[in-house]
Amino acid sequence: MLRCLLSSAAICLVAASSALAQSGTPFFRLMSPIEDVATPDELSQPLDFVTLADGSLVYIEFQSSAVTRLSPDGRLVWKAGRSGSGPGEFRTPYRLAVFPDQSILVFDLSAQTFTRIDENGQYVSTLRPDMQVSVNGMLVSPDGDVLLSGRTTDPRGRSSALHLFSSAMKHRRSFGDLPNIEDVELRRYVGVGAIRPLVGDGFVHAREVPYEMIRYSWSYVVLGRTKVPADIDPPERWVQRAAATGRRVSARSNPAARRPSAITPLGADLFLGGILSLESRLVVFDSKGRLIDAVRQPDPWSSIAAYDRARRRLWIYGERDDVPTLFRTQLQLP
Repeated sequence: MLRCLLSSAAICLVAASSALAQSGTPFFRLMSPIEDVATPDELSQPLDFVTLADGSLVYIEFQSSAVTRLSPDGRLVWKAGRSGSGPGEFRTPYRLAVFPDQSILVFDLSAQTFTRIDENGQYVSTLRPDMQVSVNGMLVSPDGDVLLSGRTTDPRGRSSALHLFSSAMKHRRSFGDLPNIEDVELRRYVGVGAIRPLVGDGFVHAREVPYEMIRYSWSYVVLGRTKVPADIDPPERWVQRAAATGRRVSARSNPAARRPSAITPLGADLFLGGILSLESRLVVFDSKGRLIDAVRQPDPWSSIAAYDRARRRLWIYGERDDVPTLFRTQLQLP
């Protein structure tokens, strides 16, 4: 998760380049000040966030193994689940997705199961997929199919990054490019990328290596590929070293290397991308890869939680004095 220091509730922005200044008001200067959101005391290392049609925010609470829903103004609506292996319980809730009827799908990393709860937080069913995937991202299509990004050893999807399932978690097909990594050791540490819905028809796959955006229609046809205009450190290398026991171990030669993060569609042709590191950099760009604006990770962002398109509001996770907090800011899109 991205880390930064909190100094105030206002965003501290880095001046945009002269080229951006000449082209108009930079994107990050069109953001209103960040507001604190009152959140439950248990908030700590939330792992995933989604927004519902009414603007509510639903997130996974790591420590309590629960799923929480906040109203659009940040009030607690409900908390669902607890630690356990029974119906409606979670061992390690990890990813969220929203069905068209606003029910919520929760992927449990430890149990390798998918739990469906309704919009009121009530347990509906537990689903077990007929093909195991090491899930990086999860999305539900407009017709209710479940799309996963991740690796699998199953022959049906071994060479693909994206895997389509029915709402009952029966495998339909696999497709999409895996990261372009030859180093076998490094493959275990690089995900296949996140998936997010586009504004309009389709979704985007944020491929991590190389860092590019692949746009798909909901008929699963590639609409276009875009190189994200963000500088990334050279790929990490792995070296073999002898441990004190005499056995050979693998170690990263560049453990501080920056990693690409997910891409958030903000408009029909406006996207927010970023780099994971202590020296994080955010970029706003269009579908042709043209840079609109760039900024060092602004206070108080630790990560981008979710984007409420209807209200043009960005939910942001951060920490103030080591206290986990949710913030929100209104976007004034150009």
